[in-house]
Amino acid sequence: MKQRKPLGSGVRVYTPCCYAGLCMPAKRGPTILHDQAAVKPLPPSILAALAAFRAALSRYSDATRHCLAEEGVSPRQFTLLAVLSQAPSGQLSVGEVAAALHLNHNSAVGLTQRAERAGLIERVPDSSDARRVLIRLSERGTDLLHQLARAHITGLCEERGQLVTSLQRWTQELEATEDP
Repeated sequence: MKQRKPLGSGVRVYTPCCYAGLCMPAKRGPTILHDQAAVKPLPPSILAALAAFRAALSRYSDATRHCLAEEGVSPRQFTLLAVLSQAPSGQLSVGEVAAALHLNHNSAVGLTQRAERAGLIERVPDSSDARRVLIRLSERGTDLLHQLARAHITGLCEERGQLVTSLQRWTQELEATEDP
């Protein structure tokens, strides 16, 4: 009878998908282990380019979170505002919000309640179905979305050069190491 290896006994081999965050060990579930013989190690120059790219992306992400926090808006609330602003009618049901944000219904209800208490959205009756309530941006929510979007773009412009340079370097290094 074949013996099984205990969980976690495999050798962890990092591949480009690992560095991209696609197969890092999860909090729950099995860790994806790669066949060591099938994986070519990445050259240090590619790892350095990828590290620089991830660092620039992290700085941008941190700056965005800081900007949102200064206004008392969570990243998910900002996403809610953006989704509502892109809705064809400017209004969505809670179920549609849940689907758009990949949330379960209860989480979407909590998110919309917090956003409503903050004055970012308002509930309005659905004119075609009296049983339904729709959510739309309030005037404050619209103003705040535009203000935060401008700050978001400014932050991206500041980091864009570093992100593009790192990504180009990483791509060139990957192309140079591919098999002919």
